[in-house]
Amino acid sequence: MIETKLPVFFQDVIKALQVKTNCPTEMAVQAILGIINVAVQGHYDVYAEPYGRRPTSLALIALAPTAAKKSSVIRELIGGIDKWKDEKRKQYDIAKELFDEDLSFYDREFKEYIKNQRAGTKPNKPKEPENCRYTTAKATLNGIISRLEHQSMISLLSAEGGEFFNGHSFQANDTARANEMITALTSMWDASGIDKLTGKDDLVLYNRRVSMLFLLQDEMFMPVISSRMFAKQGFTHRLLISQSQYYEEMKMMDLLTVSKTDEIAKANLVLDKFNEVVYKMINQPFRFKEGFDYELEPALIRMDDKAKMLLFQFTDETKQKYRSEDSKWYGFINGRVNEHTLRLAANIAVFNLFAVTKDAGKVEKILDRMKVAIVSEQQVMISESDMQCGIDLFNFYIAQREQLEFEKQSKTDDRQTAIDVVEWMKAKGIREMSAKELTEKSRLIRNLNKDEKSKIFAELEISGLVVREDVASTGGRTKTVFRIV
Repeated sequence: MIETKLPVFFQDVIKALQVKTNCPTEMAVQAILGIINVAVQGHYDVYAEPYGRRPTSLALIALAPTAAKKSSVIRELIGGIDKWKDEKRKQYDIAKELFDEDLSFYDREFKEYIKNQRAGTKPNKPKEPENCRYTTAKATLNGIISRLEHQSMISLLSAEGGEFFNGHSFQANDTARANEMITALTSMWDASGIDKLTGKDDLVLYNRRVSMLFLLQDEMFMPVISSRMFAKQGFTHRLLISQSQYYEEMKMMDLLTVSKTDEIAKANLVLDKFNEVVYKMINQPFRFKEGFDYELEPALIRMDDKAKMLLFQFTDETKQKYRSEDSKWYGFINGRVNEHTLRLAANIAVFNLFAVTKDAGKVEKILDRMKVAIVSEQQVMISESDMQCGIDLFNFYIAQREQLEFEKQSKTDDRQTAIDVVEWMKAKGIREMSAKELTEKSRLIRNLNKDEKSKIFAELEISGLVVREDVASTGGRTKTVFRIV
């Protein structure tokens, strides 16, 4: 069980969330890790041997049933981020007012400079203050890029992730638009340059950080994980996905008991502390590349020797286990095991530093000693225990992938899918179904496009497992029915 392998305080937060919301463990792990990453990604990179500096950003997806308290979980964990954003907004408002005054003065000086036939020194245009819209629930690609023009990072974060993946911002059925979006999101995960080339704009944004945390229902995410194109582009291999199969509603009458009241009071203290820790992690000054606006140059986290040996051993063993390119796990595991594990361990290392309970004043003492509000890279080192936690988390994500019922669609050929459809019908006790009924009820093919569905229907006939018949329907019409032989 993954919750027993996480840092003690991380475990405490999971238990506190479950006391208050009864949420599934898998979803709690994703949400906590995602909020931690919002605070970490802008301040720390991690050194990956032999590749060099890599971002710590994560792309996390938590699949859970309807009414599994997704919004409640985010609401309990977002307080530290919201507090920081409110403070940044106030700072921005003051800075923006000063900027507007400076810009007005600059315009007058520049006009005078031009009027006097460029005599004297050309005035310097003031720098616009960094924006502070650091989280968003849904956005178009252009919207994300527009924000990153005037700020250094952003987190795509929502308890209703279906709005993002099925809205106009991410059209899985619109190949051109979807390809543009996943290409950009892949570049953002890699911290590569982000291009914006339109009739009005021609720019490339460097050294920005983008993270992702979406909680949503299985059905809303199925078109993404089932897409062959998204897998081939490498987008789905960069996602860390959990799936909660079961959720038990909390009994409201329990809230009236003294024992439950005491549990909730204790849970609130733990969650308050978590939000305080997140606030301390994110409330550090950003480090920017000298001479470049909004381009981050975060502190660099390194591994100690024992952590390094542990990672290399785990990477080699895992690649050996999934060495065949025919394996459905090859792209996710073999191609990403090292970096996913390292990023997870780096986030845990920072969290452990700030959440330390043995010496509650440790972080404050470090800050006082340095006389600056940032923990230097020398004091953030991935230890052996941090790395083991990263390994345990990655193994958790492998296990989660194995239980994704609908991912089989993206990894098998049309013939196998047709066989799976027949087996699904048998398991349901159904002898015949129309093409329309199959499309509506079988999630093996529900979210395929028209061409993909046609191929599956053709394979159903070719397989010999069913016969295809045209039978009478209402209104004198006919319908196509697939009947199991």
